[in-house]
Amino acid sequence: TFTKEFKSCSNTTNEVYIGLFKEITGTISGIKLDVLFNLDFSENTGKTIYIGGFAGKNSGTIENVSVEIKNGSSISVDNNTLYFGGVVGVNNGTILNNITASSKLTMLVSGKFEIGCISASIISVGGAVGQNNGTIERTIEAGLVEFNNSFATANVNMTISCDSVNTQSCVGGIVGSSTNLLSNLESVGTITASNFDNVGGVVGNNSGTIENCLSQAVVVGHDNVG
Repeated sequence: TFTKEFKSCSNTTNEVYIGLFKEITGTISGIKLDVLFNLDFSENTGKTIYIGGFAGKNSGTIENVSVEIKNGSSISVDNNTLYFGGVVGVNNGTILNNITASSKLTMLVSGKFEIGCISASIISVGGAVGQNNGTIERTIEAGLVEFNNSFATANVNMTISCDSVNTQSCVGGIVGSSTNLLSNLESVGTITASNFDNVGGVVGNNSGTIENCLSQAVVVGHDNVG
């Protein structure tokens, strides 16, 4: 198990990457990560921010990992664009969760976090991935029995707040926005985004393919809520 805390620091570039890695281009497998986010971007404007426990972006393969977002995690976005997920901010590659009888890591992401925005903020926030342009897939070995949501892809309690209604953002229990494949995923937990449109238990906004996904999460949003 790795433990990491991400704190605010000065940023002079227009693109900001926060995670164990800037971008994953190879393969990461079998790692448990405990992470605390303590980030304030209120002194920055006009930046595009990619945040994930493992990486800002994934263009490779992430397989059979688990992330726990620790209590007290918070991010202040202000007038910026944010892609946030417990695993990666943006997925352009493949994220696989293959659950077998010998699996030690079954849940992709769990925990609790808060994000504060203003109406000018543009965010794509998911429990696991902010923006998915690749593949996120879970498989379960035949005959296995799930207890207490132990096979859930995401069990996250998130609170996303805004000073007024925000119509240009996406919030999802697993993925904020997806243009590609989500397969056999499951979310539980709570998603509270009262001033946001495009809020979903699995995904906030989807233009890709969803196969056999399920949400038991409690979802609160402003409009276009599912």
